[in-house]
Amino acid sequence: MTCFYLSMISIRKNMNFSYWEHEIWLKNIDFAIIGGGIVGLSAAYHIQLEHPDARVVVFERDFVSFGASTRNAGFACFGSPSEILSDLKNQPADQVFSTMAMRWRGLELLRSYISDDEMDFYQNDGFEIFLKDNNDLSQEVEGALNQLNDQAAEFLEFKPYAYTTNDWGFQGVQSVVRIKGEGILHPGKMIQAWQRKCAAIGVEFRYGLTIDRLDINGPGLVIRGKEVAVKNIVVCTNGFARQLLPDLDVIPARNQVLVTNEILERPWHQSFHIREGYVYLRSIGKRVLIGGGRDLFEREESTDVVAENLDNQEYLKNFLCELLGKRDIVVDYSWSGIMGMGKSKGPIIQKMKEGVYVGVRMGGMGVAIGTWVGKELSKLTK
Repeated sequence: MTCFYLSMISIRKNMNFSYWEHEIWLKNIDFAIIGGGIVGLSAAYHIQLEHPDARVVVFERDFVSFGASTRNAGFACFGSPSEILSDLKNQPADQVFSTMAMRWRGLELLRSYISDDEMDFYQNDGFEIFLKDNNDLSQEVEGALNQLNDQAAEFLEFKPYAYTTNDWGFQGVQSVVRIKGEGILHPGKMIQAWQRKCAAIGVEFRYGLTIDRLDINGPGLVIRGKEVAVKNIVVCTNGFARQLLPDLDVIPARNQVLVTNEILERPWHQSFHIREGYVYLRSIGKRVLIGGGRDLFEREESTDVVAENLDNQEYLKNFLCELLGKRDIVVDYSWSGIMGMGKSKGPIIQKMKEGVYVGVRMGGMGVAIGTWVGKELSKLTK
């Protein structure tokens, strides 16, 4: 089966478009949106509104977004205290907290377009779990929490952090910080809702077409070795951005994700961050989703190759067994997703030249800021 699948990919890659296919699906494109995730769909939607007579077409190489938009954990988050403290060691405070505010307002913007019911959104707050075997981090956060709250309040207009109790029976816990306003959602339903909104106003879709390279001077897209002329190119491929634009400050980062069998008595409907957000978990019904661990497998996970890291997955499974005090956990689903990181955690929203636009580098927070990035990107096309 694998050999047959690979041979079909090779056939498609080398297969010319017919005259009919070119005339109907690849001609007279005003805006070619590269990437069918949350940023690409938001950009397509807002560009179509800005240019109602334009032909706006989303190109996606798989049957649905291939990177992180439907392969993330569905966290509607804006920054746990230990993550923000880590960011403050590398970036100016104004930049760190303005990025936090961007995430918060991005979530509000997302919810203004997609209803909570449409994407199974639960805003029951997030929680950072500090374990006893990481006491130094716990003490560092404890000493800085009041200042973090004061600084965050200047940008968010509320203080997001407060200590609370371990109400879930987690093992080996030192302390717990509640993060006001965070939530969880269903990424697949969110993307499906965006697809419906885009289609309703005339956005078109071309799934299963890989862009081999860009001709930014054309501008044009090279697909199956043939150039397709377009009037504008809008790149929204996040962690894969350097495959098309090698000079961008985008570093791919792969995350592993596991979903267990039904092991909870009742759903949590809340999100949990551990160790600066490098490990995270939530419930999906009575199942538990756990992901991350890339800080312990940095060399292997600094890649844009979508593949499973069995060592990392074994680490996550063992971590969850210890945290829940269970030994009978069965993993029913496993996958990986590619994030776009960089020297800064802020996104790149840029007009590279006339007719070429870029919206990438979500910093692991695409759910929070993707809608906002797409909308801001559309403003550059006016």
